[in-house]
Amino acid sequence: MKKFSILLLSMATVPVYAQGILGSLNSYQETLEPKHVARTSEGGSSTTVGSSSKPVPEVKPSGGASSTTNNKCEENDQTSLPLSYITSLLQERDGKLDIVHDPRQGTLTVKSPDMISNCSSMLEWKLKQPEIQGKKSYAIEVKFNSSGECTDQGCKYKVAKVKNGEFDKYEEMVFKPTLKGFEECLQKSGVIVDGKVDPKAIYSSQVNEKFNGIEQSGKLLFVSHGPSTPMIKAKYGGKFEAVDRCDYYEQAHPQIKNLLTLADEEKERLDAEAAKLKDCPINEYYKVADFLEKYEDYNAQLGEVRDRLILESTKKSAEALLKGKYTEEDLKVMGDFDRYIVQPKIEKAIALYNEMLNLEGDAKKAKQEELKVVLAELSSYRQKPYFTGVQTKKLIEDGRFEEAEKLNSILIGLDNYHRLGAKQENVVITPQVAASRSVAARQSFKAQLETERENYEIRTGQSTGKSDYYAGLAKRMRQNIQIRTQNFGAEIQSEYERVQQPNGYCFKYWRNTQKCIQDTVERVQELTALLQHYNKVDEERAQEYDAKAKQYGEMEAQGRRYIAAQNGEEVEEPAPKKEEPVDTTRPTPRAQEPQQPQQPQQPGAYTFNWPPQQPQAQAQMTPQMYQYPTAPNMQQNMFMQQQNPFQYYSQPLGAQAYGGYQMQGGYNFQWGGGNQMMGYPQQQMYQNMNPYMQYNQYSMYR
Repeated sequence: MKKFSILLLSMATVPVYAQGILGSLNSYQETLEPKHVARTSEGGSSTTVGSSSKPVPEVKPSGGASSTTNNKCEENDQTSLPLSYITSLLQERDGKLDIVHDPRQGTLTVKSPDMISNCSSMLEWKLKQPEIQGKKSYAIEVKFNSSGECTDQGCKYKVAKVKNGEFDKYEEMVFKPTLKGFEECLQKSGVIVDGKVDPKAIYSSQVNEKFNGIEQSGKLLFVSHGPSTPMIKAKYGGKFEAVDRCDYYEQAHPQIKNLLTLADEEKERLDAEAAKLKDCPINEYYKVADFLEKYEDYNAQLGEVRDRLILESTKKSAEALLKGKYTEEDLKVMGDFDRYIVQPKIEKAIALYNEMLNLEGDAKKAKQEELKVVLAELSSYRQKPYFTGVQTKKLIEDGRFEEAEKLNSILIGLDNYHRLGAKQENVVITPQVAASRSVAARQSFKAQLETERENYEIRTGQSTGKSDYYAGLAKRMRQNIQIRTQNFGAEIQSEYERVQQPNGYCFKYWRNTQKCIQDTVERVQELTALLQHYNKVDEERAQEYDAKAKQYGEMEAQGRRYIAAQNGEEVEEPAPKKEEPVDTTRPTPRAQEPQQPQQPQQPGAYTFNWPPQQPQAQAQMTPQMYQYPTAPNMQQNMFMQQQNPFQYYSQPLGAQAYGGYQMQGGYNFQWGGGNQMMGYPQQQMYQNMNPYMQYNQYSMYR
């Protein structure tokens, strides 16, 4: 009974004694000014070890002193300082240790502000590496140094003596390497006098300890070895992280909880960023996409999040384009929609299709069902509420041609690949067929887009002059008709002069008059056919150019209105100019030619009058294109009996223009007046003569 009373007395007196010294240090620290704003440690009320309800983690010590062999800790077992005692020695209110981890060098540095260091020779800083619950940990420990001259009474230490704030000397003293010995040192050094701190007796210095061998990631803790008393409390967090008999592990720093290697530090940062990106809003989907571009390992975690956000953004952008209230961000969505949604789905569909071809039976059916799901998704992407051809048209109208081409390319791919395996126009749509059709469709659209781009530039006033250009071409075509008509008329007149009596070329006594007249008639018919053909071609071109001039004129007027609206002006459109139509049927005769008497105008006939000031132009003739014309009143005659290689026209102009022409000498020059011509019996026409070779000296502008 007596021994039990002595034990109770010793257990009660040690904590009270120790608590008195620690309380004196804390009271003194409260009078100091903080050097910086103290950071708030994690909350929670201080709890003794005995009150903790958490299960004790399994701890495997590594290095340094090990715990006692039994669960009972005595006063002499307090061989290291608790963290709360270390911080009470700091010469700063709410002071804390500064811990710097360099993962590149694998080092850990512990620093402190000025602290009471009169008895610092008793302290030794260690770094343990225990395993707690099978995980690597790092534990800082401040042990009492027992490596010097030690006896049963204690060990020798050098104690700094300060008088009136000035360093006096180092004095060797003997103390036990325990918490009680350390507190005796504080008293004998003059720091603690009558339960209070004497500032003039304090010897200040800073801690700067560096540890190597930090090669793995692990939890950072502070460990103290001693008995369970109310004095031993966790400095941060309110609870000890682990207890192994007399070893108490607690959080070493309010912010730094783990030591990480570069790889683990990066992974922890990425894990935190990935967790944050899961709640990313729709309009910031690009953050998820960019993150996955850099860190593909997170595709399984964030891939579906990215796709969901992009599809939602695509719906919003499609609606904005439809209403014409879109932004550059809406246009950017198109590219991301293609890159992250459409193309991966197309690639997946192609892969499934190729895999399906190599399978049989149930395996093939299963793959077909999987392919159907992907193709259904591709088909849905080409319909509302996603992009359709309506948005493409809107982009073209707004002059966004690159974006229109990009969107149309997306739709073309969807349209071709969503039919994989189907048969269209007796052709099975394979990946190769889909690719070929997509390329052809894109090229066709690109060609059409150039015309749309040109029209847009005209409608917006960026380009002008097309209307005048085509109007000029139409005018030139009609001028060609006029000049050609004059030149051909002159040539035809020259041919008629050959058959004038008595001095015409064909009536020379050495000539074969009948053959000469026949050649003249054929030549007139040929010239008439050529004239009709070329004039018809140029008239068709003139009408085409007129239509284009009108079309471009309307667009240019729209462009002027557009520019005026941009400048806040009004445009008065000028009245269209009325051009005098070019009369191709009544040219004036050339001055050097004797003017022929006018014949009555016949319906559908040309009457040639040649103005002397008009120069003759050259015509390019292709003999294979033409036929000798036949007048409406022509019966069977020698011209109709020929197998003419130049058959083309059935209605000659020359026959109309020169029908009924009265020649001098009593010969009536009539075509098709019966089976006789100019009084001569009908004979077989000359078939082998090429009129172009016969008149190879003749050239005329077209």
